[in-house]
Amino acid sequence: MSYTHILVQMKSAEKTKPVLHLEADLDENFVVEHIIKPYIGGERIFIDGSRAEACDIAKISVFESEQTSQELLDEENMKIQSSTTRARANRIFTGNAGKATRLMAIKGASSQNVTRKLFNQAMGIS
Repeated sequence: MSYTHILVQMKSAEKTKPVLHLEADLDENFVVEHIIKPYIGGERIFIDGSRAEACDIAKISVFESEQTSQELLDEENMKIQSSTTRARANRIFTGNAGKATRLMAIKGASSQNVTRKLFNQAMGIS
């Protein structure tokens, strides 16, 4: 079974960090019909428990995996635990100390970016 994960980055006000909404383990058809098509049509979408106007969205990224987001997260954390001392030290210096986040896991090597594919599908382009 395939799982679809979507990241919606909102436009940010000056000097503020943009809000990033994440929805994981969705059905591909749901993402196309209820998020991408309304976004393309300039309509409001519902993501991560929030309403978002299409004009307030800076970027949408869609990833697909054969594992749930929790399985991806567990896999990333296992990689961190088994990494060398030097690799763990590098993670501290780059601000990625500790455990992986769900965002890191979804964007990791076990997932595939399918943003263009799903936007094309929503627009009826083969």
